Amino acid sequence: ALPISAENEPTAGMLSNYPFQSLGFTPERQRDFIALDLGPALASSSHANVKLLILDDQRLLLPYWAKVVLSDIRAARYIHGIAVHWYLDALIPPDITLDATHNIYPDYFLINTEIGRA
Repeated sequence: ALPISAENEPTAGMLSNYPFQSLGFTPERQRDFIALDLGPALASSSHANVKLLILDDQRLLLPYWAKVVLSDIRAARYIHGIAVHWYLDALIPPDITLDATHNIYPDYFLINTEIGRA
C-alpha cells in the first residue's frame, strides 16, 4: 500500500498573507480531522489499505506534533507513519526531533518527504 499524508505543510495555511491558498492545521485540528473525517472515510472506501501519514512539515515540530495527534486513539488507529521535511539542521539537529519521536512512537515509521541543503 502506498502512503499519503493528511496534508503537505499544514502550518503554512496558518500564516497570514501566505502567497498561495493552503489549508491550515494545528496538530489538534489535524488530529480531529483524521479522527472524525479522513480516517473513517479512508477506512470505509476502496482505499482502506492506504498508509496515512501525519505532519508532512518541518521536523522541528516533532515530537510535539506527534504527541498531540497520536495520543488520541481515535486518530492514531488510522495513522501508520510521520512524514517530515528535512531542513533547518542548523536550528535543530535531527537527533532532537527524529530520535526523540522514534523513541516515543517506535511503531510508526518516519519518512522524509522533502529535503534541502542544510
